[in-house]
Amino acid sequence: MITSIRMLTEKQCEDVYVRICELQEDWIPRGGETSSFFTLGAAAYLDITYPAKAGANYYEKVHRYNPLLQQHFDWLYEMLSTVLEEHLGASVSYEESFALPGFHIWFSRALSTKPVASIHFDLQYQSLEWQDADKIDFTRLISFTLPIRLPMRGGGL
Repeated sequence: MITSIRMLTEKQCEDVYVRICELQEDWIPRGGETSSFFTLGAAAYLDITYPAKAGANYYEKVHRYNPLLQQHFDWLYEMLSTVLEEHLGASVSYEESFALPGFHIWFSRALSTKPVASIHFDLQYQSLEWQDADKIDFTRLISFTLPIRLPMRGGGL
């Protein structure tokens, strides 16, 4: 099921965008030197699945980037957990040893009009080192995207 929840005002999106740009020296290049794709923060699907490509491993990046993200976006993480708690009717928390939700940054003149991304499922959670795996219901997972700025003609999942 796909659900849409309005969370941020235009001003808040602009504030987040400006802060992401101010942190450009902390962006992680993804996809090689000529790529126009970066992340701000660790990404399990990139840093665990392809550690050689990403440089430092996932848990090293978590240790480096989580304090930076918390310092600059603590209000956003608080708002996100509140919105998700209200929507899900359950408590939401961030696991200290895992990456906080980070940011994907693309710079390209236009969106691709060809099917270049594969159809996939967000299964990277299976590669994480869960402390209490026997207490977690992995059949009730959610995946979300919080767009901060989209191309003029929109975006998609």
